[in-house]
Amino acid sequence: MASAEEMVTQGEKLLTEGDYSPALVQFTSAGEQKPDLAQAFFGAGNAYLGLMQFGKAVEQFERAGKIDPKNYLYPHKEGYAYLRKGVMKNARQAIEQSIKLKADYAPNYYLLGQIHLLASENDTAMGYFEKALSLDKDYIDALLGKADTLAKMGKLEEAVSAYQQVLARDEGNINAVYRQGRVYLKLKQFEKAKKSAERALSLKPSWERGMMLLGEALRGLGK
Repeated sequence: MASAEEMVTQGEKLLTEGDYSPALVQFTSAGEQKPDLAQAFFGAGNAYLGLMQFGKAVEQFERAGKIDPKNYLYPHKEGYAYLRKGVMKNARQAIEQSIKLKADYAPNYYLLGQIHLLASENDTAMGYFEKALSLDKDYIDALLGKADTLAKMGKLEEAVSAYQQVLARDEGNINAVYRQGRVYLKLKQFEKAKKSAERALSLKPSWERGMMLLGEALRGLGK
């Protein structure tokens, strides 16, 4: 019989391959065999995230944190799971706990930015995205969050430039391509919006959002 540590290793491999249910079996077995192995519950939490079962993910990250309260990743992921679940107060509390353990971990500030952006607290959101980027200037998610915030604030030309910064680092980032296209529509730059739509569809053929963007751009061009 495999050891708990070996099952965790196998579970982590399955996670990277997107096989969330088999990964969960491995992590669950590891936790049953060795109930003080925090990595088993952390892995189970990540598997539940992949399965979009956010409440169960929270439970697993909380359990990992109780076993190893000094690991900043456990409350970070707990905060992310709460965010996906839509429980913003708990998400903020968990992330702030992670910051107490590791103040220079950029993803924590990115998550705080997302919480405030969802609440339309745009200036506060921007501050957190900027904080994340001060710690990691090439952090794609934070760059994308900054671009989204600029778009939401109506700073459309700046948003276009910010999305371009994302694409300069990750040319296949379909979210940046699509959202930049939406901004081009608002600017009535329909030819550029059309090119964004075509680029998005080259990355993900028949993508519904890409098709809708293309249709709006063509209507703007009178076609």
